[in-house]
Amino acid sequence: MNTIVLDNTTWASGQAETPARVRVTQLRKSFQRHGGGGEVIPVNNISLDVAAHEMVVLLGPSGCGKTTLLRCIAGLETPERGEILINGQTVYSSPSGILLPPNKRPVSMVFQSYALWPHMTLFDNVAYPLQARNVPGRDIRQRVLDTLEVVGLTALAAQYPGQISGGQQQRVALARAVVSQTGVV
Repeated sequence: MNTIVLDNTTWASGQAETPARVRVTQLRKSFQRHGGGGEVIPVNNISLDVAAHEMVVLLGPSGCGKTTLLRCIAGLETPERGEILINGQTVYSSPSGILLPPNKRPVSMVFQSYALWPHMTLFDNVAYPLQARNVPGRDIRQRVLDTLEVVGLTALAAQYPGQISGGQQQRVALARAVVSQTGVV
């Protein structure tokens, strides 16, 4: 069973017999308060296993560490200690000194604010993670068009984020996350 403790609340999900797609072990991440007000520890000794095809929901009050944990898994924050494995590959380990950068991790993320580049077309926004992962250009076009078709935005591929609705922007962000086919979103 998977257990996450955020803000002294325990949330459990999953099946123990399924191998972990994402494994987080004793992860810790802290921040210094602005103005010298001490230390904040939003992620404190969190351990979590997420199996293939499993969906886990992180619940807790604002500031309890949900986003910080996800950013650590994605490589956008560096924890002080612990380990993170994705698909059996160690992407962070404080004991071993392993720290893979975000573009080398087999994970995608949909940001709360969508984080679309306003100066890039929808096509280019969705293509960006493939370019960052050095996917051959001949493969990028078809994968992006196929993914935009799935989210119903093929006809808008040449538009810019500011020219489409918020719901459409959300679908572009989702398309950008799944186009890489990382298996972990």
